[in-house]
Amino acid sequence: KKQKFWLDAQLSKAPPTYTLTEWLNLYPQITASGDVFIVRIEMTELCRSSYTFGHGGNVLVLHLSDADEASLVKLMRRFAKDTLTCRVAYHAERLGLSYRAISIRNQSSLWGSCSARRCISLNWRLILLRPELQDYIILHELAHLAEMNHGKGFWTLLDQYDPDRIRHEVAIEKVSAALMRVARN
Repeated sequence: KKQKFWLDAQLSKAPPTYTLTEWLNLYPQITASGDVFIVRIEMTELCRSSYTFGHGGNVLVLHLSDADEASLVKLMRRFAKDTLTCRVAYHAERLGLSYRAISIRNQSSLWGSCSARRCISLNWRLILLRPELQDYIILHELAHLAEMNHGKGFWTLLDQYDPDRIRHEVAIEKVSAALMRVARN
């Protein structure tokens, strides 16, 4: 009985779970290339869903071939792979770093990771973060290319990459629980 009471109390503290459709209706914006884009969803007769940038490049138009949640999530994961791959390459080049591969995944609690084989893995939900927070996560993983731990050298390096690191960590902590529950239905 005690465990059930404790578990119920913990679950009641968790943020609600949203479908991606619900989330985008509440917060119709996506981050890519250091910018925020307004999201607009349109149905298309084409066989494959796609995305384009409209209205002078300020709007991300999602062209969905099927009006279901799975199609939307699949398209957003494809968008995340395209844009996050470019953003990692941009920061790596700027910092003179090299990595072996990048993958975009559906982690339940991690924003990213970097393996000893120099492979970076990122959560597709990074596109739901503000640009400076998305960049912080990318810079955090890139710092692991030089320091494969969270020792003093790592934090010193990350402070060089992102002088606002602590403020960004606090902000990410505030939004992580909610964002990690998007599209978990």
